[in-house]
Amino acid sequence: MLIDYKKSSDAQLVQAYQKGDEEAGNVLCQRYWNALYRFFKKRIRKKEDVEDLVQETFLEALKTLRETRFRRSFQAWLYTIAKRVVGRWVRAQQRLFVLLDEDPENKSGQMLLEEALLAPITTQPEHGTIDDEIGDIRRRFERTLSSKESVVFRLRQNKNMTFKEIGQELNIKPNTAKVRYHRVVTSFKAWLEKHYPDIYYSFIKEGE
Repeated sequence: MLIDYKKSSDAQLVQAYQKGDEEAGNVLCQRYWNALYRFFKKRIRKKEDVEDLVQETFLEALKTLRETRFRRSFQAWLYTIAKRVVGRWVRAQQRLFVLLDEDPENKSGQMLLEEALLAPITTQPEHGTIDDEIGDIRRRFERTLSSKESVVFRLRQNKNMTFKEIGQELNIKPNTAKVRYHRVVTSFKAWLEKHYPDIYYSFIKEGE
């Protein structure tokens, strides 16, 4: 049965694609390409990154359509995927910009991945407010900290202060500041595994 792709609804195209009609999938991508491009462009400045994220979103969407039953608005579902894709991109970028001292037990000098997730939300204008997910997770975790842990954490992450500077600010030894901070990191790892196991295993375990 021939299908009029231009006149078909999203639901009809989704159904056709799930039955093996590759062109229906291409039409869905074309239909929302410009909208997704604008979505990413508002948040990311570099054209190449925007195009890559649009492509990644459609690849993930089409792959999922093949593997699951679909009963939602395609447009709303597509933006859900786009938000997830851009969130992953931001977290990857954060790993490049976060400046952390070498962990005393991490002789390689590599940044711990759980510390990367604890990193401050970037203020670069091209990122806008796309890191809401990470910000919400951090704020929930911070509410579990004691006042002593919280102040060290905030000085370290929000102001990028060294442990020596934190010690001077709080009138404690630099090593005490470092111990408190890494205690927070350890607590965060356990808390994340309990409350957000999917994020824990994607961020923590991949670095072990």
